[in-house]
Amino acid sequence: HKERVERVDAYKDEEWRIIKRRIKKNQKVLDLCCGPGTFLVPLAKEGYNIEGIDFSSEMLKQAKEFAKKENTRIRTSIGDARNIRRKNNQYDLVLLMGDSIGSIPKSENRQRVIDECFRVLKNGGTLIVTFGNKYYSVRWTLNQILLYIWRAIMSHFGNELIEFGDWIDKMYGRTRIHHN
Repeated sequence: HKERVERVDAYKDEEWRIIKRRIKKNQKVLDLCCGPGTFLVPLAKEGYNIEGIDFSSEMLKQAKEFAKKENTRIRTSIGDARNIRRKNNQYDLVLLMGDSIGSIPKSENRQRVIDECFRVLKNGGTLIVTFGNKYYSVRWTLNQILLYIWRAIMSHFGNELIEFGDWIDKMYGRTRIHHN
């Protein structure tokens, strides 16, 4: 567990370095799929003009609690990343961090999210997307292949078949969809 946490911390450190190289105080920023405010809250606290959108009201609740603890005001709204309810060419920078794109099932939905990001970006704007590394474990990859075969068999009996590469992960007592 400790090793996994250290890998996650190193991953987050790299994400921060990427953001800090590209973000400017005068930019209008969207943290799409902002989750519990991992990037939204610290950036708002530093004075960046940022807002967060997430599909999960529970995640937004956690972001607001985090912001309150940090004595910071944030702007959030619930929304679907496949249909961002914002005008065209509105943001200088869109963040899609923490492998959020991998949490969206089906390739056509992931493509819609990317299309939406470019729609709301101003000309010359920047989209930062981070992806998980699907090659980090041969054992994990083999496990996913076996799970896919099992799901294919189960779908034969009326269960829903998830597109290849999409899988269900139960972590910390929650079920989430992930794409690798």
